[in-house]
Amino acid sequence: MSMRPLRWRSVLLILLFSAIALTSVTRQLAQAQEPATPTPLLTVEATITPTLGFRQQATATSTLQLTGAPFITYTASEMMFPALVQLEVGINVPIERVVSARIHLSQPESGLDFSADVDLQSEDNVRRIGDEAAVLYYAWQIDPLVAPPLFSTVQFDWSLRLVENVSAQAYNSFQFADTRRYIGTEPIDGWRSVGATADPLQLIGHNPALPLDLVRTRSQRVLDKVRATIGMTPQFHFVIYDPGISFCGKFVADDGRLYIQSGSNLVFYPCNPQDALTIYQRQGYRVLERATLNVDQLVEQINDEIMRESFAAYWRVDQPPGWFREGLFQLLRPTTNVRALQIARTAERASDLLPLEALLTEPSDLTAAELWRAQAYLMTLYLADRFGADAPFRLAVALRDVYTFDAALQALFGVTPDVFYLEWSRWLLTEAADRASRWTPYLETTPTPTETLRPFPSRTPTSSIPTETPTPRPTLTAPPFDTFTPVPPTATNTPRPPGSLRSPTPVPTPVPEGSLTTIAQSPLAIVGIVIAVVLLVIVVITVAGRGRGQR
Repeated sequence: MSMRPLRWRSVLLILLFSAIALTSVTRQLAQAQEPATPTPLLTVEATITPTLGFRQQATATSTLQLTGAPFITYTASEMMFPALVQLEVGINVPIERVVSARIHLSQPESGLDFSADVDLQSEDNVRRIGDEAAVLYYAWQIDPLVAPPLFSTVQFDWSLRLVENVSAQAYNSFQFADTRRYIGTEPIDGWRSVGATADPLQLIGHNPALPLDLVRTRSQRVLDKVRATIGMTPQFHFVIYDPGISFCGKFVADDGRLYIQSGSNLVFYPCNPQDALTIYQRQGYRVLERATLNVDQLVEQINDEIMRESFAAYWRVDQPPGWFREGLFQLLRPTTNVRALQIARTAERASDLLPLEALLTEPSDLTAAELWRAQAYLMTLYLADRFGADAPFRLAVALRDVYTFDAALQALFGVTPDVFYLEWSRWLLTEAADRASRWTPYLETTPTPTETLRPFPSRTPTSSIPTETPTPRPTLTAPPFDTFTPVPPTATNTPRPPGSLRSPTPVPTPVPEGSLTTIAQSPLAIVGIVIAVVLLVIVVITVAGRGRGQR
């Protein structure tokens, strides 16, 4: 056999294997060079709406409206409640060119129609701004007897005329309310109202953190109970101030009068706090200053005002003794007063209870006043326990028609005040007092007979206050264990929505850095290497064949 055909077969086989290897390597390199398809991320398209950022002037209330020549630059108002409203207008001409300036206020619903000329020679009314501009002021004094409706809008306009006989007008408005921003006081940002003017209970407050809805809901229960008792429909409109916010500021002059200072022209004006109360009272509002920032305490303040004002108007003929009035007001509160029972019991065991004649009026001594309030509440509570849950309210209603409290007590319950007080002092140490101390008129009542200390032949004493009935405790029996029969689960294929299964993120294989990495990542470099190897093999075979031929 000749060596030449064998040599060429070897070359062909080498070329064939090289081509196969080259194809495999090229395919793998092509797959490696393809960029991995990334998992799409959630894209949120946000529509950006341009907003106008502005710094509102402390006294400006609406957009400036002009007629005539535009030498008026702005108008503004500064509420200095309850003394005055400071009105101002800015101009961009020298003050010497202004011949006249006139202010006009109007409000059709109240009939307000006021006009006045501004004294341009007064330093309090004019403030120069350089040589080419000025500000004019007018202090509109508030008359508390004919003040505009609170929380309403008042229109005002300026009319100015120059030496060239050129005129201009500017229109604006302000809210007539206590929106104080003058120097020396805390600013009041805005008023919120819960309830309408026609509602029995309306709350208006300036503190944005005050939950007016919650306060009104809790006080509405007391008002409904009072209205159901007396059969009247009183209305209450409370304007609630935070503690420490007083009218007219804190500037006291040598004459002892209070003054407030304008924040615009720094002028002091006299102020009378009573004018604020007059304005509120004449328009049907009750000013209520919070004792603290505690919401529960505010609810108690409102409830006390509702009860005292309602019954004071209801008891026209004869006011009841102090202990019954105080006890009824405490009983109408939605919360119980268990501590009062402890105070009264301690005094009873020490023989220190206040006598009946000392309960007619509240004492001035704080220690005695605490015991007085405890006895007043418990004596009223005993009326409910002894004669029925509605007994205190029936007695309160009877005082409208009966001239004396003693006569009403005798007519309704057949007992004199002395006997009533004696029986009450014995009741203090009974279990009935413990049960009654956990009751309020807002709980559902079930008439239950209670033990009486002295029988009355004329009536059967009952009590509408719920009593505790011991209920046998259920015996806990361990339930039998359930026997579970293993049931082979039926395999089902439930298609899942795309993306519901979390796919593991492939970890890339670390590749060493350097020149070898660059060569391995280049398909052309690999092809060149393979061709070089093939040529080298051909050369080796050729040289080997020539050597054998020479032999």
